[in-house]
Amino acid sequence: NYIGMQCQLAGCINDSHTFVDILTGEFCYDVADIRQLRDDNAQGRPTRKNITTALKWLVNGSSDGDHLFFHYSGHGSQQSDTDGDEMDGKDDTLVPVDYQQAGMLSDDELRSILVTGLPKGVRLTVILDCCHSGTALDLPYKINAGLDSLVEVKKKLPHQTKTPSSGDVVMLSGCRDTQTSADAGNTQASGAMTTAFKVTVAKHKTISFHDMITGVRNFLKTQGFKQEPQLSSEHCPNLGDCFLPEWAPPQVAPPKPLRPPTRKALTIGINYYVLPQGQGQLSGCINDSDTMIGALKEVFNFQDSQIMRLRDDRHDMMPTRANVLASFRWLTEGAQPGDDMFLHYSGHGGQQRDTNGDEASGQDDTLIPCDFQSAGQIIDDELYSLLVQQLPKGCRLWVLLDCCHSGTA
Repeated sequence: NYIGMQCQLAGCINDSHTFVDILTGEFCYDVADIRQLRDDNAQGRPTRKNITTALKWLVNGSSDGDHLFFHYSGHGSQQSDTDGDEMDGKDDTLVPVDYQQAGMLSDDELRSILVTGLPKGVRLTVILDCCHSGTALDLPYKINAGLDSLVEVKKKLPHQTKTPSSGDVVMLSGCRDTQTSADAGNTQASGAMTTAFKVTVAKHKTISFHDMITGVRNFLKTQGFKQEPQLSSEHCPNLGDCFLPEWAPPQVAPPKPLRPPTRKALTIGINYYVLPQGQGQLSGCINDSDTMIGALKEVFNFQDSQIMRLRDDRHDMMPTRANVLASFRWLTEGAQPGDDMFLHYSGHGGQQRDTNGDEASGQDDTLIPCDFQSAGQIIDDELYSLLVQQLPKGCRLWVLLDCCHSGTA
């Protein structure tokens, strides 16, 4: 709380108590396994030296299966970057109570202590309730959430990325690097980020990465806060996985396949020769299909017998709506664990009105077969139903769409 200082805060010690309650009440941590620094306790003040010592205590001796938590509520700041790894020229910092004499803790120091030497199989979860904390551990993956529950995953460029760690590190911070983090609470002072985390995780312990970042984001927005929480990670997360690994449901191994794994590929190229030139006819889509077949055979060692193709310059391979749907069924029906499937499409993509309310834009993405004028287009709901929905665990499907309006097809 920076007691007695000009920069005094009111809710940070309360936040620390809240987080101890979360750890012991929700996550079943033992109090003896928790170290707490707070500036109303002369024996455990969060000085620069004490914070550094405590962070080393947290990670030293960790091994496969351990889950470590670091929660910080206090001032966050920035200082000049000295090693050229920051795009904005500034390091994010944590601010100890003796920062005026001992200095601040930079993101480079935090990464060196907490992340760099973390062993494989160890999970470190970091919650930062402070200003300027968006990239405070210099983790390479950043997951941003919008109010429509869509998330965007970004990865730093190679020259911006530190030496990777073997450990699994996830950080949830209260705001972007350029933002400040606010106080919350009606009955007692508290940090907005700590409160949002408590409310979100209390709804269900098995919450996913996706639901965690969107839940925290939506809570802060509905409470009138402008700050945008940031989720970042050392390794690219599967956003559907459980945010807290110890609460993840048991993994069920896929059933053993009844036959050896198979490989199938489907490539569709449509130049729309049924249309007049200059009125929708294309010129390169069949060439794209030929190119893809060459890559499948020369690079990925597919055999001719494993490849199906549809193209509208051959009467026996016409990409009509019925033939395209039938080829989708050929590609995925009977798939078993270990199977690899590949779909390539080059042709027109379109959009039409969404009829079941699952599209925020009100538009379904479509693929356009050569007989679309009489048979209609193929909407994204059909693609999901035929290609994705029934696939068993353990098989893989790659889809490459070279067409318009295909971002969520």
